[in-house]
Amino acid sequence: MKFYSGDLKKLVGEILAPRYRNIWLVGGAMLGQSFLRVGLVDEIRLMIAPVTLGTDCTYSVIPVPSRSGV
Repeated sequence: MKFYSGDLKKLVGEILAPRYRNIWLVGGAMLGQSFLRVGLVDEIRLMIAPVTLGTDCTYSVIPVPSRSGV
C-alpha cells in the first residue's frame, strides 16, 4: 500500500499504468469524484460493505466463553 498526494494524471500515466494493467481504486465519493473529474475512470463497480455497530453483535465460528462468571 502506498499513499500519494499530487497530480492524478501523472500518478496514473507515469507511475501506475506502466506497471499495472488494471488499477483498483478503493475509497469514498470524494476520491472517486476526483478521478472522474479528470477522466481517469473506465469502469465503476459499486460495492456496499455492511457495517455492524454496537457491542451485542457476535458473529464468530469460534466458541466465545461466557462472561457470566466475570
